[in-house]
Amino acid sequence: MIRVTVLGLGAAGLPVALALQAGQVPGMMLHSVAASTIGRAQAKLPDVSAHLAQDIDAMGDLVVECLPPAAFAAVVGPIVQSGRDVLVASVGGLLNAPEVAAYAGQGRIFLPSGALGGLDGVRAIAASGNAQMRLASEKPVAGFEQSAYLTAKGIVLADLTTRTCLFSGPAREGVRLFPKNVNVVAALSLAGIGADDTQLELWADPDATTNQHKVTAIGPAAHFEALTINLPDPQNPRTSALTGFSLIAALRNIAAPIRFA
Repeated sequence: MIRVTVLGLGAAGLPVALALQAGQVPGMMLHSVAASTIGRAQAKLPDVSAHLAQDIDAMGDLVVECLPPAAFAAVVGPIVQSGRDVLVASVGGLLNAPEVAAYAGQGRIFLPSGALGGLDGVRAIAASGNAQMRLASEKPVAGFEQSAYLTAKGIVLADLTTRTCLFSGPAREGVRLFPKNVNVVAALSLAGIGADDTQLELWADPDATTNQHKVTAIGPAAHFEALTINLPDPQNPRTSALTGFSLIAALRNIAAPIRFA
C-alpha cells in the first residue's frame, strides 16, 4: 500500500485527499495532509494527520503537490531530494524553477494532464521530429489577475468589454508572466517540443463561462488538434474543475498493474 501525502487543500488538493480517504485509488491510502497552517488542514480533514508542507519526515511515500506557485521550488525540491516521489499539480513550477527538475532521479516527478486533453498525441508528434506546437487558452476575466505586465500594456481586466488577447509569444515567457494561469502550457511544453519553441496565446473574454484550451501540433506524421472545454472551479476560477480529477486519474495510473504510457 502506497502512503500518500497531499500538500495543499484548495480546489485541486481537497478532492484528491477525499478520494484517497474514501478508498477510491486502489493500492494507495491517505497518509497525511498539509495546508498553509496545521489548523486549516485539521479544519478540512479533522481525522487525518496534518503537518506543515516543510515537514518532510512526516510525509508518506508519494506526495501530491497542490500548492501556490510561489511555494513550489522551496517545498518540492527538498521532497524530491529526500527520495520521495512527487505528483506535481504546479507543472509551471518546473519551468520557473529548473533546479527542481535536476533533482529527479533521487525521487521521481510525475506530471498529470491537468486541464488539458491530448498529451498522448502531442508526445507522439514530438517524437516524429520537426514539430510545431501552439496553445490558445481562453478564460473568463475572473480567471486572470491584474499584473504590472498587463498595466504596462494598457490592459485593465476590470474594464474589458470584449475578448482580448493578453499575451502572445513563447511559452516560457508566458509562464513567467502568468504563473497562476499556465500549468496547461507548461504540461504541453514538457510533453512536446519545449517551452522555448512552443507558442502560447492567452485570451480573456468577459462573456466566457468556461476555460478553453486548443492545442495545435503539426509534425511529419500527423496534424493534431484538440480542444478541451472546462468549467472553472467554483472555489478558484483560475483553476479548471477537471484539474483535481486529473490528479486522481494520475494516482490510479501510478498504482495500476497495467498503465497507460
